[in-house]
Amino acid sequence: MNRRILILAGATVALAGACMPQSATVQEESTYNLYQVFFWTAAVVAAIVYVMTTLAIIRFRRRRDQRDDELPTQTRENRPLEVAWTALPFLTVFVLFILTLFTLNTVDAMPPNPAATIDVTAFRWSWTFVYPGKGVTITGATGQPPEMVVPAGQNLHIVLTSADVDHAFWIPKFLFKRDAIPGITNEFNFTIKQPGTYSGQCAEYCGLYHDEMTFTVRAVPPAEYQSWLVSQRAGASASPSPSALPSAAQPSPVTPKGTVGPTYTGAPSPAAASPVSPGPSSSPTAFSAPAGSQP
Repeated sequence: MNRRILILAGATVALAGACMPQSATVQEESTYNLYQVFFWTAAVVAAIVYVMTTLAIIRFRRRRDQRDDELPTQTRENRPLEVAWTALPFLTVFVLFILTLFTLNTVDAMPPNPAATIDVTAFRWSWTFVYPGKGVTITGATGQPPEMVVPAGQNLHIVLTSADVDHAFWIPKFLFKRDAIPGITNEFNFTIKQPGTYSGQCAEYCGLYHDEMTFTVRAVPPAEYQSWLVSQRAGASASPSPSALPSAAQPSPVTPKGTVGPTYTGAPSPAAASPVSPGPSSSPTAFSAPAGSQP
C-alpha cells in the first residue's frame, strides 16, 4: 500500500512538471527553465517535510503501555543538526535568488538593431500599434481587437505606454507581462521562435470593458512581413481619412452585448456614458483614442 502511494505521488509530480507551459519566445526560455528549477525544488522540499513528518508521527506516537506524561528521548544542543537545518534553507533561497536575478537580466536585455520597432499604446478599452517609419498604424476598438503582425525569428523592440489609466500587456504563451502606465514608457524585446498567432489581453483591471481589451500577435516569415507592410501602406494611401467621410459614414461606437456588472435605478446605459478623455502623457507621440474606440 505504501509503495502504491509513493508511485502515485511520484507520477503526479512528474505529470505536473511535464504540463508546465513552454515559452513561444527566445527570451522567455530562461523563465521556463526557472519555473522548472522552482518546481522541482519545491517538490524535493515537500517530500522531505512530508516524509519526516510521517515518520515522526509513526515512530513517536504514544503507546498503550506509556504514561500520558512520558516523552520520547530529547535531543539538546546538537550543533551539527542545528547548523544543517539553518544552512540548507538559507542556501536554497540564496541559489533561487541568484537564478532569478540572472533570469531577469536575460528577459530585460535589449540587443541593438532590432528587426522591427512597434509603439504600443493602451487605452480604454483597446490598443494602438504604430510602426515608426513604416507608415502603418493599427487601432482596435471595444469588441474589435487589433492584430500586431511581426516577423518570426527576428528580434523585436516594443515601446509600451498608456493614454489614460494603468493597463498591462500580457501574452500568456510568451510567459511575459509588462505594465502600461500613463506618463511612463516601458521598453522590452522579444523574438518569437515559430510563426503562429498568439492571443494577448490587458491583465490590469481598467474599467467596465476590461474583459474586451484583447489583441493578437501574428508572427509570419520575414518576407511575408515585408509584403504585409507594403499592403498596409497601399491600403492607407488609398482610403480617405475618417475626417473626410460624411457623418453618416463615421464608425459608431462598439458596445459589448449584455449587461456588465451591477446596475442601479437611473443608471445611464454604457453607450450613453460620455467617454473619459485621456490625461496628458509624456510618451514621445501624443495620442488620443480614435472615434468609436470607446463605448
